[in-house]
Amino acid sequence: MTLAELVRDRNSDRTSDAIMKVIYGAGATVITCGALFAVCWFVGLAATASSKRAAIYAFLITSGAFGLAFWAAWSKVDPLRELLPREAAGKERATIDALFPGQVAEFQNLLGREKVGGFMAIVFAGPLNFVEALAAWKDRIPEEGGLVERAGELLARFAESGLPSATEVDPEAFLLLARLGLLKAKKFAEDEVVLSLNAKGKQVVAESG
Repeated sequence: MTLAELVRDRNSDRTSDAIMKVIYGAGATVITCGALFAVCWFVGLAATASSKRAAIYAFLITSGAFGLAFWAAWSKVDPLRELLPREAAGKERATIDALFPGQVAEFQNLLGREKVGGFMAIVFAGPLNFVEALAAWKDRIPEEGGLVERAGELLARFAESGLPSATEVDPEAFLLLARLGLLKAKKFAEDEVVLSLNAKGKQVVAESG
């Protein structure tokens, strides 16, 4: 596989990943926001006896919830971060029961955060997939502008002999080779590191030639 083919395959994988995440995100958003809208609409209808006003309230609440969930997903908020693993939570309950016999239920709000965390993870599912889709799309490597050609020239230099880490090279071309996992570093002296091709990089050079 040549370097250009390797780049195209990688970009194809990232594009497919982005499309699938958009599909998953859209499905999750329709389900969660649809359910929230329905609940808010029924509550609003019971409170106002006006279907139009209930729909407006439900739309505003649903839009606000989606915006908040998208901001949290963009900020990389993990709704399950503060939850204890099942075994750790069981040990914590046992410790509380030993210290306060028969009073574990009073600490249930502190220990039973799994339901809240699970619910928030479901709400975040749609926006999180959209954010991940954008990240996958931006992770594609540009095939225009001569970057692949410059990376090919740098690859040939690595194929001839390893390059000391202090050697000046095209940073964008070097980053491309590193992102494709074609390089390895070998320490020759205390202050000298030589960069060369790994097995994958050598295979690309062989098939390109």
